[in-house]
Amino acid sequence: MFRSVTKRLSGGVVALLLLSQTALAQDSVSGLGLYFSGALGASVHGDFVGSSDATNGVSGDFDTSGLMRIAVGGQLGSSFRAEAEYSYRSLQYDDTFEFGTGPSVLNSNGGVTVSSLKVNGLYDIPLGATEYVAYVGGGLGVAEVDVDLASDSGAVVNGAYTGLASQVRVGVERGLSNGMSVFADYTFFRVNEQGFNGFNIAGGAVEQAFGPINSHELAVGLRLQF
Repeated sequence: MFRSVTKRLSGGVVALLLLSQTALAQDSVSGLGLYFSGALGASVHGDFVGSSDATNGVSGDFDTSGLMRIAVGGQLGSSFRAEAEYSYRSLQYDDTFEFGTGPSVLNSNGGVTVSSLKVNGLYDIPLGATEYVAYVGGGLGVAEVDVDLASDSGAVVNGAYTGLASQVRVGVERGLSNGMSVFADYTFFRVNEQGFNGFNIAGGAVEQAFGPINSHELAVGLRLQF
């Protein structure tokens, strides 16, 4: 499912980039065109909560995790940008994690990886006569969430699902030379709650529903315009 959806999104992104080139052909502003960007950062996540059709629920906290993202995009006029973005997060559980409906808290290891593909729209706001540009925007796409958890008691939770991913972003960018610029931004990223089959909890496969993943993210990166 993730591959078929990403293929459709990729087609939409290509169409957006072709549209941006058409807009550029009608725009006399120089220095606009396709670009590539990459960023690294940190992601702070909310609590992880799940439920099932059995008595085994799971809940716990995430540690602050690393973030990587890359994007390719193009200008739509002098202020708007459209881009396709791939991002990856590796979320590690805190030292304790709770299984079942009882009060017992067990030491756990493992984590959750989140791979997402989104289409973003961004609006650039020049900051006076400086080389700094602020930008705001958001994106919508899909995310594949892979959960892998094993506790000291032998209880196991593992599986994967695909959910709707969305984000909003605000940042600032500074132009350098040769079409390069550096940027820093804040992103609120969310994967919606999803129900699915295929999780194995203490040896039994049950239907699961995991709550949304909400992340507050700070990143710095480099953008290269062609």
